[in-house]
Amino acid sequence: MLREQHIDTKHFTHARAPIDEAALRTLIPQASSYAEVMRGLGLVVDDTSHRRVRRTAARLGFDTSHFKRRAWGKPDRPAPTPTAHRVLVVLPAHAGRTGRAQLHRALTEIGVPYACASCGSTGEWLGRRITSQIDHVNGDWHDNRQENLRYLCPNCHALTDTWCRQKERRSLAG
Repeated sequence: MLREQHIDTKHFTHARAPIDEAALRTLIPQASSYAEVMRGLGLVVDDTSHRRVRRTAARLGFDTSHFKRRAWGKPDRPAPTPTAHRVLVVLPAHAGRTGRAQLHRALTEIGVPYACASCGSTGEWLGRRITSQIDHVNGDWHDNRQENLRYLCPNCHALTDTWCRQKERRSLAG
């Protein structure tokens, strides 16, 4: 555009090198990501090069559907390892609390149904989704044994003696 207006651009240090269509035609079917294509073309792997290669490939109609999305950020990972045997145990008194996600995964792994143990709700209230809570039956957060854990809807959980550590508060007040 500047050259068309006869403006001197010799002082520009980073002139854009055109992307070789023949090389692009060869590289795209063999590559699994835009980053591989950029490396094959000798370009720096950055946002600008990515945008240029992606736009050129789209303009020329090359098929990139086989590319892995963000292949550089998501290495091939093995299937998750079972966690129930590590999570569903009694923890030492000084240990931190096990997070809901870990407990939920372990309970799902051993086949505990995602339904309120009290009312049978399967995670819906007034036509909207709600998250069932995991209740420690005896009120001890360190006791993650299967027989001490159950799913409760928020309504039923609020009515238990162990909700929000009420059992502990009652013993302190009593």
